[in-house]
Amino acid sequence: MTSNLDPELLAREGHGAVQVDLPTEEPLVVMLAGPIKIWWAPGQWDSLAHREFVQWRDAVRVACVKAGFLVYSPHRAWQGAWSESAQRVNDMAIEMADVVLDLTPPGVEADGTLAEVAYADKVGTPVHPLPPGDATTLAEALAELATRPR
Repeated sequence: MTSNLDPELLAREGHGAVQVDLPTEEPLVVMLAGPIKIWWAPGQWDSLAHREFVQWRDAVRVACVKAGFLVYSPHRAWQGAWSESAQRVNDMAIEMADVVLDLTPPGVEADGTLAEVAYADKVGTPVHPLPPGDATTLAEALAELATRPR
């Protein structure tokens, strides 16, 4: 099962549309959370850490979609200059989600993600840490997510 969950291949597939069958039951609603702003700091954009994180984030998104989940990805939701008033959309996604996946790599500053995790705690949305890993990590996370109540 883990061979089709190779993060590099999933991330590449995620650059286009990911086709899935229509759900036969209510899908698990997943919000992806992770650092965005830190990568804009000097020397961070396209660094090894940034490339590894982006590959993992894309792989998790595609794997979740393929697993039949409905996925909200804040980094793809808004395009352009950020305004804190736009955070309301992410907050609504947190409220609506069955689970928030925190993709923050160890040692990476993610103030916005910390605030989103705190908001999830406040509104009662479970948070599942899922820092970058491999196909086995992803398979185990998907198996656990599949058992969560909707």
